[in-house]
Amino acid sequence: MAKQELYPNDHRRQARLIILSGTMIALVALLLWMLSLARFSDVETAWETHNTRATSIGNALSELQRHIGYGGFIHNFKNLVLRQDLPRYQARIDEDIAGFRKQIDRLDHLLWVTEDKQALEQIRLVFEEYVDKYAKIPSMVTAGASAAELDAVVKVDDTPAIQAFIHLSKRAEQRARETERQATSEHDSAVRFALIGGILVLSAMFSAAIILLRFLRQLVAANDAIHQAEARLNTLLDTAPDVMVTAARDGRIVRANQMAERFFGYRHDELLAMTVEQLIPERFRSEHIKHRNCFFNNAQHRPMDVGKVLTGRTRDGREISVQASLSYSAKGEEILATITLRDVTEQERNQQILLEAKQQAESALTLQRQLQKELVQTEKLAALGSLVAGVAHEINTPVGVTLSAATYLESETHKIDQAYQAGELSEEELNDYFATARQATRLMSLNSERAANLIHSFKQIAVDRTGGERRTFDLAIYIDEVLLSLHPRLKKTPIEIQVDCPAGLILDSLPGAFSQVLTNLIINASVHAFEPDQAGHIAITARTTTDKQVKILFSDDGKGIPPELHKRVFEPFFTTQRSQGGSGLGLHIMYTLVTQSLKGTLTFSSTPNQGTTFAMCVPLVLPTSSPKD
Repeated sequence: MAKQELYPNDHRRQARLIILSGTMIALVALLLWMLSLARFSDVETAWETHNTRATSIGNALSELQRHIGYGGFIHNFKNLVLRQDLPRYQARIDEDIAGFRKQIDRLDHLLWVTEDKQALEQIRLVFEEYVDKYAKIPSMVTAGASAAELDAVVKVDDTPAIQAFIHLSKRAEQRARETERQATSEHDSAVRFALIGGILVLSAMFSAAIILLRFLRQLVAANDAIHQAEARLNTLLDTAPDVMVTAARDGRIVRANQMAERFFGYRHDELLAMTVEQLIPERFRSEHIKHRNCFFNNAQHRPMDVGKVLTGRTRDGREISVQASLSYSAKGEEILATITLRDVTEQERNQQILLEAKQQAESALTLQRQLQKELVQTEKLAALGSLVAGVAHEINTPVGVTLSAATYLESETHKIDQAYQAGELSEEELNDYFATARQATRLMSLNSERAANLIHSFKQIAVDRTGGERRTFDLAIYIDEVLLSLHPRLKKTPIEIQVDCPAGLILDSLPGAFSQVLTNLIINASVHAFEPDQAGHIAITARTTTDKQVKILFSDDGKGIPPELHKRVFEPFFTTQRSQGGSGLGLHIMYTLVTQSLKGTLTFSSTPNQGTTFAMCVPLVLPTSSPKD
């Protein structure tokens, strides 16, 4: 690879830093001078403001005194009282009143010290008292009142007003002295700023000269180090394991390492005569130009493995998947982008294989879940089939007894009929027939009623399980019907079931789900909690709670569940009796029915050799949005 000249900018940055530091010091000095000028200007402005305001206050006070003093309101008021000449003095007095009030308002805006405003208010109060007295004079003059009578009415103590005028005059002198002191202080501060600024400028110029001379000496020594660094960098680039290409803003390749030559199949001089877009497939070039312009408009470093995988094109037309990192640098005023490329073709192929494997696994999982649903439904149908078989077997006994009694009654009736037709029927034989008929019909009635009860219970439970309709039902009665339907299976075991459920506990819910849950609990206890032919007890307790729910406890005194199995009890297909035909779906179905269909909760506690208790809490009224199971 031919030698590429590098342009490190460290020395330029140092020079700029020195110039910037000197400039900053000069700017600080200039700022201090400007502050001194501003202070001088503030002094002048303060004087002008003071003079303007003092003149305004003085003029207003003079006008105020003119309107109230000699030749003003009080003077004309007293002449009116003495001479009683309304046409001559009334217009003057009214003019003085208006002028006085105007100057009062003007002073009220000019004065802001509380004591000054209080003095001004005192003057106004005295004046307004005079005005109130004046308002009574015209009518008294018209009525012919004497001068003594008028004088008695107009007497006012104007001492507070005179003291207020004196206070305001003194305050004017005090403000002048304060303004003078403030101006002197500002002037002194401005002089200090100017002196400090001058000293800083001289110091900055002297320091900058020394630093620049030292820097120029260092610059000569650094030039050799720069060329050595260029050589080392070129060596480093050529031995780098990744492809490295540097491009200008217009896409021209200005530097490429040896790995780039081997990777793309071009010689070094050929790469330097190409643009970056020529190293990618033609279908991506227009889009790549947009990305390149965007990068140079907002150059930012981007590490490897960030962003999408790109496609490179070799000299022989092969397309290779690459991962890229971007960094930018400067060559003079020009910004350069260095692209580091890494071949990820094999990695992409492995990712595709993993993606296909993932899709296959997801398909298998979907199939497994579908099979699981089918197995759950099969388990429900199998439980219902077992119930049908048990009920059918249980109905055989009352139906058989009824059939036997009917057959026997038919035979006896036929005999009595023959004896009656032959005229050989005795009273004793007729009485025996009646006794036999009564016994036979009683047997038929009792066993028919028993069969009807079994059929009714089975019909209601079967309809609830298959239809899944929501309705209201009495929990105690429904528990008895479920136990009656399970009687054919339970009568073969020495297990005693006790139910403690208050009568009239009405639920608006899914009775089929309750039937399935209770059936699974009873069958699960009979199979797992007790050994064959082992006597045991099952207790079913139901109580309402304060939050409008019913809590049902199902307890047995069997061998319990080992602690290491507690976390897996409700898992689908988990069973400890797989070899004996257990499917492992009973408790899973029960948990799903309680939590999803009945919108409740199901928990359990168990201690080895002390039994197991399942606690189920469900709402008395199923929410409207509940799905049907």
